[in-house]
Amino acid sequence: MFACGKDFSLIVTESHDGNIVIGCGNNENYSLGLPELTKIDTPRKIGSMTGVIMVSAGLDHSLALDINGDVWGWGSNAHFKLGFPDESEIVKTPTKLPLKNIIKISCGEYISLALDRGGNVWWAGVFDDSLPSEFTVVASLPNIIDIVAGDIFG
Repeated sequence: MFACGKDFSLIVTESHDGNIVIGCGNNENYSLGLPELTKIDTPRKIGSMTGVIMVSAGLDHSLALDINGDVWGWGSNAHFKLGFPDESEIVKTPTKLPLKNIIKISCGEYISLALDRGGNVWWAGVFDDSLPSEFTVVASLPNIIDIVAGDIFG
């Protein structure tokens, strides 16, 4: 599993600790979740997450999903796309987000989406000209089985 953002890439790879995330490219706005704000030429381990089954990359933010259904996010929170209340916040390292029982994730340029086991779609960032400052359930979307975030809207 891999994902590409603006000038950076994320890869899920096996390790003796379980699946981990490695990445390389431009770490501007901490989109790689590494301490250096420079270009990373050689893939490096990102955070301490294990059991990762999916990654997604947006313009300058990233999400990872683990086997427990937990979601980790890092990078720019501009437009509240990581669901934190301070839009100017930069999340420097992978941080567990307040989402549970998630089965799929997707990042767009200014949005993050998550699908839970119950079929609910959660979103943060730009959607339908709204900007919630936390993850919110999208109403009136029955029987959803997959999600894909686009450029600005989900």
